[in-house]
Amino acid sequence: MTPQGNVRLGVSNYFERQLKGIVYVGNFKERDNVSEDEPFGTIETVAPYPFVIHDLYSPIDGIIVKVNKAVIDDPYILNGNTNQWIVEIRPDNPELVRKLEKLLRME
Repeated sequence: MTPQGNVRLGVSNYFERQLKGIVYVGNFKERDNVSEDEPFGTIETVAPYPFVIHDLYSPIDGIIVKVNKAVIDDPYILNGNTNQWIVEIRPDNPELVRKLEKLLRME
């Protein structure tokens, strides 16, 4: 969670370990609305088969307020580097996100 209360989404370690060769990230833009458990964009990989398209799902309802231009311009930086974020979302329910974050930290 950012200091402004937004949530940054990226690629999980599991995804990166299972599917190598990210070559494209996109199909979304700032001010797009996103819905929990609904696809909002795509990632294309070259493994295990050429150019497999994977949907990106949002864990929350909200609006995309920032797109990581570096990842869009060079999606290869996601390969082996899951610390990169792809989009930043302003949640419709910030209090719920704070509660979930607290649970994840087990406070």
